[in-house]
Parts: sequence; structure tokens; C-alpha cells
Amino acid sequence: MIKEEVSWSTFKQEVSARNLRVQYFLDNNNYKIYAFDGQLVLFCEIYKEATAAAGSDQEDFETNYMPNANKPVYETTPVQQIPKVSIYKPEGSSTTKVSHDWTDPCTWYSQSVRVTGETLSLVSGKTYSFANQNIIDLTHGRLYQEDVFASSYLLKVYDNGVLKSEGVDYNVDYPLGQLTFDANYTVTGPVTADYSYENGSQWVLAPDPGKVLHIEHSEVQFSRNVSMSPISFEIWVYNPFDPPNKIKYQEIVYKNIKDIINSANLGQGFIPAIDMLSQDILVFPFNYSTVKSLKSSDGAELRIRILNDTAYSGEYATATFYVLSQDE
Repeated sequence: MIKEEVSWSTFKQEVSARNLRVQYFLDNNNYKIYAFDGQLVLFCEIYKEATAAAGSDQEDFETNYMPNANKPVYETTPVQQIPKVSIYKPEGSSTTKVSHDWTDPCTWYSQSVRVTGETLSLVSGKTYSFANQNIIDLTHGRLYQEDVFASSYLLKVYDNGVLKSEGVDYNVDYPLGQLTFDANYTVTGPVTADYSYENGSQWVLAPDPGKVLHIEHSEVQFSRNVSMSPISFEIWVYNPFDPPNKIKYQEIVYKNIKDIINSANLGQGFIPAIDMLSQDILVFPFNYSTVKSLKSSDGAELRIRILNDTAYSGEYATATFYVLSQDE
């Protein structure tokens, strides 16, 4: 991202030509004025007199620009503001990124909270309860390529300080947040655990440092019995006025399944119920109308979340992105 300091007259010309939002703040009687255009941050500085002189830059700014300034950048989406997308096939590594399963909060790892050394509460017999429900489970095939990042979210259970084995010494009800020791196991106690639990539905697609992700194709997969509530696709980038914090650059909300169907650009695919899937899976390749290239230097990332953070009913609901990663 390039920051360019310009005169007030040049600043106005660029704002008008590109239809940019104006942002400002006051610092020691100096107006610090910005406009953001994808890869470029325009900057202008005007000294603030107690009373603006007639015809001055200060009067022009305060009269014609200040009243409409400091509005969210993401509210405008002219073509000029969208980061440029490569029209050629860049070289890089291709990969597939799959979101949380929005019917299963035990896969919602992105915003999960890590707990260490919690003493579990005895419910009855050999059943113990965690302080939280929807324990993150990335070891039983709930999520695509879960083993790649499972190590940060693993459940570890200890009896009197000794690490125990799931499926041998105990079994877990992850949604309920309870574990039960095997009938032949003798608990000595205390029973403690390290684990992560769901804290929101948001999933993030972002490039590695120094990389840019090109989203080449995307689709959603819903089982026939899914009941959908509004879901948001958001692009976030570095705030040019307050780095490294980020601002929402664009947002698209799909309110219901009709919005998903209307966004499908290649029709509907169909996968019949098979193996562990009891429901047919409907596949909607879709063209979500937002940024297709995510640059690390911009802090660009795609965030997807269910607006009310309540899991969809049904068997299965994910989004898949086929991406190409290359050096910036």
C-alpha cells in the first residue's frame, strides 16, 4: 500500500475523479485528511485557524468536505475502489480451503477460546462436565483437512496429572461438553482438561505473509435438510488511518437460500447420500461479487459468519474456495 502526500487542490481533484470517501482527524490544530483507493492512500494536511479565512483551503474543507467525511469506507463500491484482479494465470501453488461446517459448532475453531488446566465437574458415576459446550473437535473427520491445524485445538484429559487416551480411557460428547470414563477404568482424580470451545461462527480466509491469494472458484455445499439463516461474506483490509487495525471494506449478506441460488453461476451440482452422509448434498458454484485477490500487504482477508452465530439445522453446510497462492 502506497501513501502519497498531495496538495489540497490535487487531493480534491483525485477525490472527485475517483469518487473517494474522505476521512480526517484533528491533530494539534492540523487537519489530517485521507482518501483510500485500493493500493493508494492520499494524504493532505491543512492548518486549522480559529476562524477560517474566506476562500482558504480550511474554509473549503470545512464547508464542502467535512460534513460528509468519516463515513465507513466499505459503504462505497465503485469499480475504481476494488483492488485490481490479475487477468492472467499466475504461477503459484493451488490449494482448497473449506470453511467451518455451519451446522456443527464443534468445527468453529477460528474464534474459539482455549482453556488449560480446567478441573471438570462430576455429573454422576464416571461422567464429568466441562464448563463449556461445543468443544472443538478436529480429530474425528468433522472438517476437511482438519489434521493440518488440529494441534492447536486438541483436547487433552488428565486424571491426577496423567494424560489419558480418548476411545481407550474415556469418550466425549463434544456438543454437550461431557466425557465419560470407560466402565473398567478407575478414576483417581482430580480430572482436568485442556480444550478449546466455540465462541462464534466466523471463519477467515487470508494469505500467508508475503503472499497473495487469488480466489479462482468458489461454491457452497448444503445438505437437503439445511435450514439457513443470514450469512455474511466480508472483506477486511488494513485501516489506512490506524494500521495495523482493520476496517470492513466490503460486505455481502445472503439472507436465505434464494440469495445463494441466485448467485450460482454454473447451475446446481448434486451429490447423492453416500457412506456417512444420510442426506443428499446440493452444490451451488457461485460468483460472490467481492474482491477476488487477497494481498498480505493490504491485510486483506475474507471473513464469513452467520449473523446470529446460531448453527444451521441440518446435516452439513460449508463453503469451498479453490485458490492460488503466489508471492506478491
